[in-house]
Parts: sequence; C-alpha cells; structure tokens
Amino acid sequence: MAKVDADHIASGTGGFEPQRENNFQVVIDDPAIAEGDLLYLAIRNVSIPANKDEALEIRWGNEVRYVTSTTSPEECTLKVRDYVDKAVRQRLLEWRRRVFNPLTGAKGLATDYKKNCSLVLFAPDGVQFQRECRLVGMWPMNDPGGALTMDSQGQVDLDITFKVDKIVWKL
Repeated sequence: MAKVDADHIASGTGGFEPQRENNFQVVIDDPAIAEGDLLYLAIRNVSIPANKDEALEIRWGNEVRYVTSTTSPEECTLKVRDYVDKAVRQRLLEWRRRVFNPLTGAKGLATDYKKNCSLVLFAPDGVQFQRECRLVGMWPMNDPGGALTMDSQGQVDLDITFKVDKIVWKL
C-alpha cells in the first residue's frame, strides 16, 4: 500500500528540504556596478531565466512533425528597492549608459556592457546545497523603471530587464 503521510518532507531524519524563495543572491562580476553589497541588499526579486527551444516544422504528406531548432535564453527581470540614501538607481543607470547614452546617442561596445552574473540559491543555513545559475553576457535592455502613486506610502521599486547570451546551471 502507498504511503500517504508527509513524514518524509523536511523530517528530523533529513530529506526533502524545500528551497526557499528568499535564499538567493545575485552576483555581478563587475565591482563598479555591484559596488560591494549595494545591489545585493536592494534586491526584492528576480526571475529565474530558462533556455527555450524553437520548433522546426517538418511537413510530410498530410502530417507534421517537429524537432528542436534554435535554443535561446529567456530575458531576466530584476526588481530592486530604490533607497534615497544609496546609489541603487545610479549604479543601474551607469550600467545602462554603457549600452546606450541618451545624451550623445552613442551605443556602447559589448565588451563594456556585457557582464557575467550568477544567481546563487542556497539552503536556509546559507552554506549547504548551493546551486548556481551562471548568466553569461548579461546586459540591461532598459533604464530602471517603476511606478509612483499618490495612493500609497509604499517603497519605490525599480524594474529592469536583462538580455542574456547563455544560461548554464552548475548543479
């Protein structure tokens, strides 16, 4: 007979420890952008990007078959808190200015704006079971945006979307 209790989940004897949504860190391989823990401490959430395949259609007679075609990574979105006394928006705008400078109309060089980043997931103890999603060639596609309202005293969040060349999970 099948066991229907939940004794195996997060039990005292170990096993099936759930990954918590708030046990992650985004690491940007550029000290000028990351500025120590500035961006890490401002993060509210990030989307976990995934690789997706396009389908190649093969028609034969009255039927269709599909095989995999180009694989491309999804975009990654980041939401950070905008602090009055910290340069969060400034750091993100400086990175974006490497891509496009609205004052001069100049586009940057990929070598200046593409950065490697990591999305690191860890267990509640902060040490065990680390998993890393390596985001290769990541760059901001837009200025940090967000929304303002007179109906709330909530905190302002900055939303920014990133393009990624490659996603590699280190398990």
